[in-house]
Amino acid sequence: IENASHEMQTPLAIGINKLELLAGDDNLSREQTEKIGSIIEAFQHLSGLNKSLLLLSKIENKQFMSEEEVSFDEIFSKIIQDFSDYTEFQKIEITYLKEEDWAIRMNKDIAEILVMNVVKNAIVHNHAGGELIIRLASTCFTVENTSDKPMIPAYNLFQRFNKNSKSKGSTGLGLAIVKAISDLSGLSISYSYNNRHIFKVSEKLM
Repeated sequence: IENASHEMQTPLAIGINKLELLAGDDNLSREQTEKIGSIIEAFQHLSGLNKSLLLLSKIENKQFMSEEEVSFDEIFSKIIQDFSDYTEFQKIEITYLKEEDWAIRMNKDIAEILVMNVVKNAIVHNHAGGELIIRLASTCFTVENTSDKPMIPAYNLFQRFNKNSKSKGSTGLGLAIVKAISDLSGLSISYSYNNRHIFKVSEKLM
């Protein structure tokens, strides 16, 4: 899978680059430019899907073996800042409530991917003028978001290509990656609904 993904990524990148150059041609009609734009979007979606499948493959084959003491407070602070421009544009209010830092020994790269995917999911499935609440405690964190969508059936939420992921540009793999990282790192991920969608990542009970 890893070899195939690498082989696919290069021609996809070349194709996207050539189409973007072609779209800049002043001799093209508006209809032709729009058609090229739709092809670029399809290629970008395929590229994102390819990268996500490669990441899943690496996680499941335990290729992220190096571990260190990871601070979730540091990760949340960075990721909230990274998304700040988009959330300000969408008028989504982020509230970060830190009771205590959660420090855990795991691979830092996949810890950042774990947090980024949960936060990104809460932003993408939010609405303009919505709210996102992050709570961090010593052994867990929760991410809550408002949404126009009702409660989601939990039985297939973390499966690959989840059909509830219909947002433009979504690969349907974000929460599957979260689940794979949680399983690899000895963590638990759960979903509940209380007028907000709530995702909780915690240490597994022994």
